[in-house]
Amino acid sequence: MWNFKSLQKPLVFLFLLCLFPLGALAQGTVTGTVNDEAGEPIIGASVQVQGTKTGAITDFNGNFSVQAGSNATLVISYIGYTSATVKVNGRNNITVVLKEDAQTLNDVVVIGYGVQKKSDLTGAVASVKGDEIKNLSTTDAAAAMQGKVSGVQIINTSGDPTAGASIRVRGYSSNSGSLGPLIIVDGLKVDGIQYLDPTLIESMEVLKDGASAAIYGAQAGNGVVLITTKNGKKGTAHVTYNLKAASQSLGKKAELFHAADYIEYHKYLGDMSDKEL
Repeated sequence: MWNFKSLQKPLVFLFLLCLFPLGALAQGTVTGTVNDEAGEPIIGASVQVQGTKTGAITDFNGNFSVQAGSNATLVISYIGYTSATVKVNGRNNITVVLKEDAQTLNDVVVIGYGVQKKSDLTGAVASVKGDEIKNLSTTDAAAAMQGKVSGVQIINTSGDPTAGASIRVRGYSSNSGSLGPLIIVDGLKVDGIQYLDPTLIESMEVLKDGASAAIYGAQAGNGVVLITTKNGKKGTAHVTYNLKAASQSLGKKAELFHAADYIEYHKYLGDMSDKEL
């Protein structure tokens, strides 16, 4: 005969083991808010339970509601921000702050009225990064563009070492006195960029097609050069010093007459004229 009392404890133990996974998989409603670093709600952020197909989208106030277990992990993502992974840990309400992804700035170019991905551009825009024009012998930002952009000519018409280079986009498109492109530095129109050290430039964009006139008007008929300078960054301060020196001299100097040579020269001319007479 079976001894029921001897089997009672093992049966209870097995029963509790069966209930354990059911408790672990219990689903509940987890609500929360997704904000940016400034405290503004992020609309349309994706909230997904890791390892499942369950997810939700934040509303106009950045709020979300999703079915997840007490030990689940939520993955929150949004374009232009770094994805965040948050463990529920039995909480019913969670606030998540997404940080901006600085690397996304490397994939865009300035086009006058904003920024746009290179793959989406339909106009003729050329971009030159600051790393391409650093450590050059010239201190002229315009001369630093030499050979960096197709369809752009850099002309040095003066022998004066202090004179700046001239920029021509699409050649000589006018017979008037204004042949250079419209130059804008950090959103401000300037007459020249000779004052600008190339090491201070973050990027340079050249709008070469006629569509730029739709943004800046008739002044952009000869093209537009958009320059963005470097800004301060968080971190340890560093001091750098660059020295560039140049020396110019005549390759050959003309020999000049002294007083005695001048007199002898005129005597020679007089003798020659007497012989001809």
